[in-house]
Order: sequence, then structure tokens, then C-alpha cells
Amino acid sequence: MKKKNIFIIIILIVILDQIIKFGICKNIPNGSTVSFMGNIVSLTHVQNTGGAYSLGKNNTSIIIFINIIIIGILLIYFIKNFNKLKNIIKISFILILSGGIGNLLDRIFRGYVIDYIDINNLFEFPIFNLADTAIVIGIFITIFYILKDSLEKQEKI
Repeated sequence: MKKKNIFIIIILIVILDQIIKFGICKNIPNGSTVSFMGNIVSLTHVQNTGGAYSLGKNNTSIIIFINIIIIGILLIYFIKNFNKLKNIIKISFILILSGGIGNLLDRIFRGYVIDYIDINNLFEFPIFNLADTAIVIGIFITIFYILKDSLEKQEKI
């Protein structure tokens, strides 16, 4: 994977995230729900002023500062170690950075993050968005890779 292509992918994911959030804001009033898929999944427009699971609610400035620090550290690590990283880890970085940047843009320009994916008819779970999904998938890929790599190293011993 080339650095240039990776940054293009990150930009495309961020743009897709922002387009979806713009559509939610334009078409579903805050606090309203539109159900589909037999009420399994709903689109519920929520303005989240906190972090994950609404932690740190109404502390937008602190959350923005922490997000910038985390994204900066990840970017520096990613760029410095790019040639050493396996493609699976590059993919996880793409997802984590894309999601982090998408939600950071919301916090900076709106003062809150637009959440809209509601699966509460399946089980109780916070409402989330595409950016959150990208972050979580990226983290799971990283954890899976670390566990797999650790097990392979133990087998060699």
C-alpha cells in the first residue's frame, strides 16, 4: 500500500461520514427516529456532546483537545513506521484515523457529534455513526492481529 492511496482512502471515508451526517441533519429532526428493516435498525438523529457512550458529556473543548492529541500521535506513529507495518495494521490505522477525524470535524464545526445508527430493537446499545463503526472495526482488527501474532510467536518457542 502506498501512503498516497492510504490518505485518499482516509479522505473518502471522512467525506462519506460527513455526507451521511449532513443527510441525517437535513432529513431527520434531532431526537426523531425513522425505522426500517422491519424495525431492526432505525435512524435516530442524536446530537452527542460527549465521547464514546456520551462519556464526558458537554465537555466538547476537552474532548476536542484529547482527540487532536490522539489523532496526532497515531498519525506520527503511522507515518514514521509506515514501511514496517503490515497491510492489516495499515487498514486498521485507516479506519481508526478516518473515524477519529470524522467525529473530530463534527465536534469542531457543530459542537457535537451526529449519531444516527440505532439498533436498540435488537439489544440495548448506544446510538452510533459510521465514524464510530470505523474506529471500532479498526481497534478489533488491531487486537485480533496482536493476539494472532502473539500466539504464533508462542508456537515457535
